[in-house]
Amino acid sequence: MKLYEDLLHPKDIRVLVIEPGEPDVPIYTRLEIVNLRKPSSYEALSYSWDGQIPQINISCNSRKFLVTQNVYNSMRMLRARDRPTALWIDQVCINQEILQERQSQVSLMGEIYSLAEKVVVWLGHADNNTEKAWKLLRRFLSIKVSDDNRSKLRAYGIAEGTVAAELPVATTPDGKSADNLESPMSLPQEMIGLPAVDSAEFLPVIELFSRSWFLRSWTFQEIVIGGPSSIVRCGPFVMEFRDLDRACRALDACGYYDALPWPSSATEALGQVLNISAQHAARQAKDKPPRIDYTLGYTKFLKASDPRDKVYALLGILDHKYAQHIYPNYTQPVSHAFCAAVRASIFADQCLAILSQAEAFGQKPADIPSWSPDWRQFSYDFGVYLGMRPLTGKKRYSASGDSLPQLVPWKDSKKLFLKGIKIKKITRTMSVDEDLALDYPSPSSVPLDSSRWAPSTWRDMYHNKARSIPQSCLRATEATAIHTVSLPTTPYPLESALEDTVTAGIYSRISNSRDLNSNFPAYAGWKETDSPAEVPPQVLREHDNYVCQSMKNRRVFIAGDDDDAYLGMASVEARPGDWIIVFFGGDTPFVLRPQNAISATDTPQMWEFVGPCYIHGMMDGEAGRQVPGLKFYYLRLSFQRTARVTFNQLLLMTATLLPQSGGSERQAPTNTITKKQVNRK
Repeated sequence: MKLYEDLLHPKDIRVLVIEPGEPDVPIYTRLEIVNLRKPSSYEALSYSWDGQIPQINISCNSRKFLVTQNVYNSMRMLRARDRPTALWIDQVCINQEILQERQSQVSLMGEIYSLAEKVVVWLGHADNNTEKAWKLLRRFLSIKVSDDNRSKLRAYGIAEGTVAAELPVATTPDGKSADNLESPMSLPQEMIGLPAVDSAEFLPVIELFSRSWFLRSWTFQEIVIGGPSSIVRCGPFVMEFRDLDRACRALDACGYYDALPWPSSATEALGQVLNISAQHAARQAKDKPPRIDYTLGYTKFLKASDPRDKVYALLGILDHKYAQHIYPNYTQPVSHAFCAAVRASIFADQCLAILSQAEAFGQKPADIPSWSPDWRQFSYDFGVYLGMRPLTGKKRYSASGDSLPQLVPWKDSKKLFLKGIKIKKITRTMSVDEDLALDYPSPSSVPLDSSRWAPSTWRDMYHNKARSIPQSCLRATEATAIHTVSLPTTPYPLESALEDTVTAGIYSRISNSRDLNSNFPAYAGWKETDSPAEVPPQVLREHDNYVCQSMKNRRVFIAGDDDDAYLGMASVEARPGDWIIVFFGGDTPFVLRPQNAISATDTPQMWEFVGPCYIHGMMDGEAGRQVPGLKFYYLRLSFQRTARVTFNQLLLMTATLLPQSGGSERQAPTNTITKKQVNRK
């Protein structure tokens, strides 16, 4: 009997049937071919390869077959004693030696997991601490968490060993019922039977969240598809994923997420559990399924043995509209998958939000175009993405007004051709730490009673630094009081312009209370008290924390001359001579670097993409309103080139975005972008 029978139909898959047996009996299995269009009963295993080499023998179709230790352990634990067990395990069910089969099966992964009777998460073999971790997580299931309590707790110092949660039986020191409290509870953890922040009881939980399953690209897709009813197993210990999610939310609300000395892997894992439910809910909402730009941005830290799987491993949870632009192909280089994802986002979503992830923080590898994000790289030093849309898809900025992207198809997959408007050339950059003294060291570590948080000191900081900014940087927003910060700490327009720039206008652009509570809980709580004149230290520290994040690896710049200038913020890689461009369909303006210009008066045919930027007074469609009666998104492909322009002569241009290292001559456009067949694990 052959080990692998041919899969004759595009929807055919193999299912592994494990024969019943006692725990100490050798494992016997057989492979059966089923068609996804016909009902069949099987469970899909979600696990991590962990770089293991198959070296444990099992019997499959009466032949010896090697599997990894992790898969072998899962099979022994999941095997029933009295009936066959049908599982889909990619390591066994896909003929890993045939590339074409791997590619075709990868494209079916979404269907395989969604049609499974159940998704079983295998975290690995249990150790001496697993039972302790399981018991502690179950203790957190008794805590009812509300978003209001979680956000207000963060506003008032969760790191100081307090909790905020709605508890059914807890009481305050004076004997009042916790449920009758008007304000969120803030009680020591010990009062409600939870371990102290520094308790050794949390070490098993930290060890559990340090397991590799939580941080793999493929397992993320598998659990998002499986949803809350998926079963999580670690050795003999079992829990539904919805219970793991509830326990993690209670951990977060009670302050442990921020207060515990989590290693980075465990911190990412806990955050990932909290994100999975949101992704699953978005996927279930047929009207607003997860977008590719959001999903790629928020899974960037996940690991994949093959970098192309940073894209391919997510296709099963994305809308089908992306499928016509991306097909797994492991014969093509990494750049092919990344560039295909960018084009798929632009074509399918009709926006350029995905380009915000291509911000330059140092030299990119030569194999990735300057306009493509490099999802292989992840660092917390990247700070806040400018222009990245949230899961809901609602845009925060509208630099190009209501226009849609105008992308010109070209044969060369490493070139991107977009239409836009040239605004100004950067003439001056300012160092965040030396020139503006805004690069603070860990504001969270400064005590709230420090003079650092005195409102007068905070005002003086912006007042002193604003002196170096030309008055011409003030736009119409100062005259109309549109999109200026709400904090009453910058009494003059230039101070307001500087603060608006270094915070990317965030305070005035959060439109609903839930987002405000999530991003700025201290500020939200302060506003609920009618915003007294004196700004609380918590609000000031929260502000500085955000500035540190938004300005991380960024700098302030002046574009134009002192008589007609713009104040903005962009990547630290931006430099004098770069141009500010507003592309059709762009939420933010972008910084481009001219390439191959013969002289200073020439308009270059090629441009290097530096990244998105924030420009004070240019984030709400103002570029198209500078010429009376003209909305730039009505313009068509009328101008292939432009002469050098001034601010009052905004002309349509075609921007050719190339790899940082340059590129070959541009090729003639085609009617469609060539799709190439694509490939998994």
